Order: sequence, then structure tokens, then C-alpha cells
Amino acid sequence: MSIFFGAPRFRLGWILITIAALASFCSVLFRWSYENSYSNCQITLDYDDTRALADAYQIPHKKLLQEFKDRGVTSIGLYEQNLSTLRDNARISIWPREEAEQLYPGTRWTNYGSAYRYLITATPDNQGLLNQVLAHLKVQSQPSLPPKVVQTISAQGGSHHPTAQFGILIPASRQLFSDAQMGFDPAQVKAVKDLGLQVTARLSNPLNLNLDRLRALLDEAQATGAHVVIFSEDEVLGYQSMIKIVAREMRNRELLFGNIEFSKQRGWDDFSRETEGMLVRVHSVGGDEVAKAKIEMLIDRYARAVKERNIRVAYIRLIRQAKGDYAVEPTAANQTPGATATAPGTANVPTSTANQWQITTKQTPLEQNLDFISEISRELRSQPISRAPWLRPGLVMSGARGFHDYPVSLLEPKVGSERKAKIVRSLFLFLAGLGAVGGTLLLLNLFFDLSNQAQIGWAAVGILLVAGLALSPGMGAKLMALQVGCLFSFIGMMWGGLPTLWDDRGAAVVGLDGKAAKNVETISVGNAIGRGCMILLKTTLLTMIGPLLIIALLNYWKFFSGADKFLLPKATQLLPLLLVGMAFAGEVFPHRVVVEGAYPARKRALARLNNVLSHPFTARIALIALALFVLGSLWIARTGNDSGMEISPIELKFRALLERVFVTRPRTKEIFMGHPAIMFAVWYALRRQRLLALAAVILTTIGQADVLNTFCHIHTPIFYSLLRTIHGVWLGALVGAVALCIYAPLESWWLNRSSARDSGSTNGTSNGLTTAVIPDGSTNGKVYLQEADVTPVKPFSKS
Repeated sequence: MSIFFGAPRFRLGWILITIAALASFCSVLFRWSYENSYSNCQITLDYDDTRALADAYQIPHKKLLQEFKDRGVTSIGLYEQNLSTLRDNARISIWPREEAEQLYPGTRWTNYGSAYRYLITATPDNQGLLNQVLAHLKVQSQPSLPPKVVQTISAQGGSHHPTAQFGILIPASRQLFSDAQMGFDPAQVKAVKDLGLQVTARLSNPLNLNLDRLRALLDEAQATGAHVVIFSEDEVLGYQSMIKIVAREMRNRELLFGNIEFSKQRGWDDFSRETEGMLVRVHSVGGDEVAKAKIEMLIDRYARAVKERNIRVAYIRLIRQAKGDYAVEPTAANQTPGATATAPGTANVPTSTANQWQITTKQTPLEQNLDFISEISRELRSQPISRAPWLRPGLVMSGARGFHDYPVSLLEPKVGSERKAKIVRSLFLFLAGLGAVGGTLLLLNLFFDLSNQAQIGWAAVGILLVAGLALSPGMGAKLMALQVGCLFSFIGMMWGGLPTLWDDRGAAVVGLDGKAAKNVETISVGNAIGRGCMILLKTTLLTMIGPLLIIALLNYWKFFSGADKFLLPKATQLLPLLLVGMAFAGEVFPHRVVVEGAYPARKRALARLNNVLSHPFTARIALIALALFVLGSLWIARTGNDSGMEISPIELKFRALLERVFVTRPRTKEIFMGHPAIMFAVWYALRRQRLLALAAVILTTIGQADVLNTFCHIHTPIFYSLLRTIHGVWLGALVGAVALCIYAPLESWWLNRSSARDSGSTNGTSNGLTTAVIPDGSTNGKVYLQEADVTPVKPFSKS
């Protein structure tokens, strides 16, 4: 404990971190409970998709919708119609004036100017729709050319009843045909609601939008019974200058904004921030991507998105490319050449041999789509851990609900008022922010010799700053979370035990606890693996203090919904690398700084830096630097969910394999690089191979930064982030142990082979190196020491 609370220079920092961690733990439990209660999810199908498939599969549309409902569908997406779509759906007819005059010669066409070029009509049972179209045309046409109601009389001089059929005469206008909105088709709304399904409104951003038109548009969406509004095409409603107004009007009607994940819609980010939590996350796969993907991949993609990223609307495009599943089997039948099979339910092909091929239908295209929806629904309803529903329950197929002003909306009933709820939120932000102050004090005291007064002064300034930032759940919380994210993987590396193997006298004579080891014979693969596992566990637990604080700091609806994100996530990857590199270069370790102070360590680091810079810049160094730069750039570019870098098909398949084996996929950088590297860092440090050990330490730091970065994706439920981290630790330790068990004998064999070839090797010495061998004669764990170091040395003294 001497480098924790027992060391006066680090005590204040750890006290502040402890206070912050305890308060943050309460926030984590509060959020976990909220995430488990936020379980309503809706599967939404596109109405146009279902209509097209019903026609293609020759099944009544109502029956098809019922089949999908029975398999978990809860909502249908309906689009606002325009004249073109109503015509294409055979709901209205649009006639050029010349044809209309021939169809209805009894109408007095001379009463209407030549500018009116088209007549809109409908069948008698669709006259209600025609009235709806007329009402919309009146408010969207040019004042000088309003729509004209025309009595459609089929014979010259014919008579008509006051309620007889009529038509609407309009001018030639591209805007009226393609952009002017005519409202939702009442027949579509009725078909959906009669089956007990919910309407999800799809609205576009019309060219003629104004305040009155906006209110009418949203009123129409509300009248359908819709609770979720998803904007169609490539812009949000109101883009660019009416976003705030649209968001406010939607809030007034309690309409949820469907925030499409990975959206390319212009204005979605600004719109999300203006919703005040009245939004829901949506995941959808575009038609082109659906056409190329396998059904199994699509099922997995929708299920992972909803369960692991707080998606609550799965907007599923049906698979039009599904053509059925067939089995082709040879059957033995002694028929004459050219005969064909006639078995019922089979397709027959000619054959010129004694064998004929029998083709049977295993699944029709309709059944493929129905099973597609069934599998997604089943995956969403299933619990991640069947025997522990309290950890993470399955989802409920129902209407989606928004985030609202979380956590204030949940705190308000408990404390009595919105004002008190905001005070409680700010208090917990302040307490969590103390962890950032404590971590900063640890960093300062590690690299600088601060007096007690200086420590108190820095702490006071930090506490005052945190108090101010705690008033802002947005930018203030993000700044504190960024500070925490940049520090705690470094703190885990420094206080996790690895530096004690790096002491000036070498870990061959200094144990993990800083005491003298009995002899170098303890250096074996098993010893390195045992120490590596303990250091990995301790380092990861210390690093996990950072995610604990980050979860508490970003416990806000904007971060859950994707309306806001963690600030500068790549900084949490880069800065720890720089700090760890500086610390190991100068051996600026907590247990050493406690004894000798920070000044000798800084002096040592500068001396070693000058030594490195004094070396000539060779082509070899240039190539190494270039390779490191390229690898580093690729690593940074791959960081994050939306890095923009394409993932190879092999990696995608491997990720899918991990996701099938585990409840959630552990991160590959942890299980194959960061965590296994700690075994090699311990191995090389014990053998005083400093350069190789430093390389392994850098990789270990990447793994720890990745652990912390996992929890920076606030839209991911805590359960999945924590489970991913646990899997990463034990799998990484296992991979590292296996790799070291393979590597150590190979290294020993190579060294023995090289030693045998060395003509200057005699009496156990080689080129000034002395060999220390384990008594049983094995070469595993052999250590090479400089002859100058063979004489007994004292371990690093703490006095």
C-alpha cells in the first residue's frame, strides 16, 4: 500500500479517487437499472415493401400483414403521399386535359383557362380521398392558379346529382406533382390500424414548408396514431433553418424523432440535440446492402444493434432477392433415356441416364421472409444469460419509447421537483469529477516534487473547476470525462505492478513486491505467466476506475441516444502511450518516486532522451520509424465505431464467430494484442531485455486504453461493455500464456543453436555474457547477465 494511501505524495489523489469511485458506483447502479427497464422495442416494416411482396407472392395484403404481426412485427412505416404516388398506387387517376375532354364531353371546358392542363379523378368509393387531395392542393397551389372543382359529366348536356362524381383541374406544375404533400392514404392507415399495428410516420422535407404547413403536416402524422416519426430521403424535416421549430412542434405533440444510426441525413445531429430526449434510436439496412447480404448476417446485425446499442426501432427492409430454398437430390430410377420425374411437389428435369434429379422446395420466398422476421424477434426476446434475467432481461416487442430528460425525469418523482432533480444530478457530476482531480494529482506528483501546500493548492483549483463544470451535463461533463479517459489507463499501468519488475537492478534480483528475489533461477515460463496474470488483473481493475467515473459523468440522455458523444476518443488512446513511454524511459515509477523523488527520474529520462537523439540517423532507423508511423496511423484510424476504414471480409467472419461463441464479442485488440503482451512484458522484464519489454509495454498500454475506450461508447448498455471486458481479460491471458509457452522453448532453442555456433563460447561464457541455468539442466528460463553484473547486487533500497 506504500504507493497508494501509505505514500503522503499520493495520498490525497487516492482519497479523491476513492470518493469519486464510491459516488460513481451509485450512478452506475442507477443507470444499469434504467437500461434494464428501457426494454420496449418495435419491429417496423415498410408498407411499400409489404405491398410489393403481397402482390409478388399472390397473397392478400391483409393476410401478409397478419403473418408478420404473428412473428413479432409491431409497426408499419407509412409515407405521406403526393400526386405521383397516389397515381402509381391506383388511388387516383390523372388525365391530360385533351383526354379528359374526350372522357367527359359534357363538362364545360371553356370555363377553364388553358393553363389548367390536368384533371384528377377517383372512383366513387375514393371520393373521400379526393376531398383530402383538394384540401391539400388549395393550400399548396399558386394563388393565381388555384385548383378547380370540375363536375365530370360524361355526355353533352347530361345531368348530374349534387353528390355526383367530380374531378380536380390543376395547372402543369412539377412541384404539385412531386413535392406537394397530400397527407397519408386513409386506406393504408385503416389497413394497419385494423390489425392492431402501430403507424410509424415517414415524412420528407418538402420544398414549400412553412410554419402553417409544418403544423398541418405534424397534425396529420399525429392523427394516424403515430408516436415515432422517421424522416425519409436525405434531409430531416425543416432542414436547414427550421430545425428548432420542427423539434419544438414535435415535442408539443409528443412525437418521437427516429434517429437513424449511422445516418447520412443532413441536419440529424442538430435535430437530435433539440429534441430534449423525445427521440428513439433506429437501425436499418438499405435496400442495396440487403440485396448483397446473407440472411444470417442480417439477422445478427439487427439483433446486435438493438441489444447492444440501445436501438429501439428495427426498421427492417424485406428481402426482395429471396427466391426460396431448394434441395436437389439424385434418385435411382430405371427409366428410359430422356424420361422425366413426375413426383408430386417436385420440379422435373430430363435425364439421359438411369439417375434422375429430384428438386424439392424447402422454403418458399415468402417463408424465407417470414422466418427472417421470426428469427430477429426471437433473438431480441431472448435473455443474454438465461439464468440471470436480473443482469439483462430480454426485450419486449411493443411500441418504442423515448429517453426523455434522463436522469432528471426519473429523479424528479423521487425528490419532488425538477429543480431538486437537477441539483442531485449536478452533485453526482461533481463527486464523479473529483476523480479527475485525483488522477491529475497522481500524475503531477509522479513527475514533479510537489510540496504539501502545492498539492492542496492544485486540489483546490481542481475542485473549484469541477464544481463549475458539474453545472453543465453536456460540455462540462465531456471535459471531465476526457480528463479521466486520458489518465486512468496510464494510472493502471503505473500502479498495476508492472513497474516493480523494471527496477534499476533488474527483476532478476527484485521481486514483484520490490524485495530481493532469492536467485535468478525463479525466472521460468510458469513464473512469468503467474505474475503476468496477477499484474493483468490488478492493472485492469485500476484502469476500470476510469470507466466507472466516465459512466457517472456521461449519465445523460444525449449520450445514450447518440445526440452527443465522448469528446476526442482518440486522445484516450494516444496520451496514455506518451505518458507510459515517458515514465518507462526515465523509470518514473511510483515506488521509486516515493523514495528518491521525481527530480532524479526526470533527469534520467532527459539523459536517455539525449542519448537516443545523439545516435546517427541511419536508414535502418528511418525504416523502423516509417513502419511504426504506418502501423500507428492504421491503429488510430481503426479506433472507434465509425472510423470510416473498411473491415476485411476475413475479419468480419472472425468477428461473427466470436459473437456466436460469446454473448458479446470481446475486442480483438485486447485478446490478441494488448492483454497477451503483458505476459511478454513480464517475461522480458524478468530477463532484463529492456527494449523488447518496452515494446510489449506499449502494446499492453494499447490494451488498457482499449478497455477504457469500450466504456466511452455510452449508447452501449453497461452489461455488454462489462461482459466484453471480462471476456477480453481471461481470453487475453489465455492467448498470452499459450503464446509464451510456444515462444520460450523456440527462443531457448535458437539461443542454444547460436551459442553452439559461436567459436568464442567457452565455460558457459559468450561474448562477455554469463549464463544462469536452472539446476535441472533445462534451458527454459535461461538468463544472460553482463559479467559486470554477475557480482552480487543489492536490491533497490527504500531507505
